[in-house]
Amino acid sequence: MDCTNITFLSSNVTLAWTEPPLVDQNGAPVGYNLTCTMNTNGVSVNGLSPTQTSTDTMFTITDVMPFTGYTCDLSFINVVGEGPSTQCTFETAQDKPIDSPRNFTSTPNKTAITFRWAKPATPNGIIIKYLLNIIEQNTLRRHNYTILVAVNQSTVTQLVNGLSPYQNYTASVSASTIIGAGPVATTAGRTLPDIPSSPHLVVSPVVINNLTVAYTVPVVNETTINITWSLPSHPNGELTGFIVRIATDAITSPNNVIFEPGKALYTLIFGGLKGRIPYYISVVAVNQVGGGNLAATLTAIVFTKTESSVTVSPSNVQAMRVGDTIVLSWDP
Repeated sequence: MDCTNITFLSSNVTLAWTEPPLVDQNGAPVGYNLTCTMNTNGVSVNGLSPTQTSTDTMFTITDVMPFTGYTCDLSFINVVGEGPSTQCTFETAQDKPIDSPRNFTSTPNKTAITFRWAKPATPNGIIIKYLLNIIEQNTLRRHNYTILVAVNQSTVTQLVNGLSPYQNYTASVSASTIIGAGPVATTAGRTLPDIPSSPHLVVSPVVINNLTVAYTVPVVNETTINITWSLPSHPNGELTGFIVRIATDAITSPNNVIFEPGKALYTLIFGGLKGRIPYYISVVAVNQVGGGNLAATLTAIVFTKTESSVTVSPSNVQAMRVGDTIVLSWDP
């Protein structure tokens, strides 16, 4: 008797066979005995028993596992008894993984995360890819990746770049066969802190011939200025304060201002400035990592005067940009 699998499904299999020739039946037919076991561990599945009287040459097995090999023994039964068996083998089709990837972990640094995981315990087929999704919780920015893998690859390590410092994140990963994706595994964490970006210093542009040549802050009087700023767009950590620098060509005077939770705008009234001296004003934010990058901070300039200062402005003031330099000229 020839026995073949006439379906290729993951959850059930229909076997069909031809009855023995009449000359080989040696008596009136009673039925068939069909016994099937899983190749990997010998577990039996529901088949046909000798007590079932049926001359059908087709039987559907419903308790098989996806992507699993089985061996069946099929024998013909007549009124005298059971004859010799014929062996047939088949493999069920693939299905979606029944469980999620195992041991899913994440190791963050400031702007990147290393993810690691192992393939599902019951893949139900050949894993061909993984779907990795990351959400930055503070900004709801999403990062989606499709990771192709080799056949029988058991573990995966994936580096994801382009994240922001000190961001809470959630991540999920699922395994896929050619049929589709299985359940997801999840993890969560937070990227490491970094120095903050620059606060937003309130300034006014100094414009000559429609060209901005500098920025300045409000002047209260001849010796006092108003320095106002708002929080940085990217604190990149827990802010602890600000450093306000008022500098001349010779002296730098740092002033520490404590961060106050919930406060968005800060003001420092600074007095005691000397006349006829240019002062350079900058503000950097400070968090648990340290102070921000002074070189990337906007610097304002203030020119002070005294009561006896010349009040007549020069004439024919001209401004010209030469590369990164602005050249000023005027008539006395």
